[in-house]
Amino acid sequence: MVAISMPGGPSRGGSYKIERGKQKVDTGKNVQDPAVLSQIAQLKATVEFQKQQSAANLRLLQHSKTRYASLDREHKKLQEELTKTDSRINEALSKRVRPPMGPLAEFRDLQNKTMKSVGLGGMTNRTSMTLGVMACCLGILGIIGRNE
Repeated sequence: MVAISMPGGPSRGGSYKIERGKQKVDTGKNVQDPAVLSQIAQLKATVEFQKQQSAANLRLLQHSKTRYASLDREHKKLQEELTKTDSRINEALSKRVRPPMGPLAEFRDLQNKTMKSVGLGGMTNRTSMTLGVMACCLGILGIIGRNE
């Protein structure tokens, strides 16, 4: 493997240094070896290719930045629109008129409020029925006890 370092190159009055393993050989100003010349050409081609890739990557970066900025603006606009829509929905829900309650619904609400205030708001139907049956039994027992 041959590594070539080009501090100034022969066109600028410098010279090429070729490294082979750990040996450094100074070739002087005029390089005539075809192998060295082909390696120099390959290096120049590689450098040119890397410059082209760098330029393409820079263009892609600029494009992605502008695309991100436009998407960010669109996102903010849609977020504001969503907020406005939510506020309109909440306003419409708050203005919605409930139909007037009939007498049975008012009585049911009064019963529920009373049960909650007494502390029996979480009572199930089965428990309610059991208490009703016990009240009836106590009433019948009281009537029988008074008659005797």
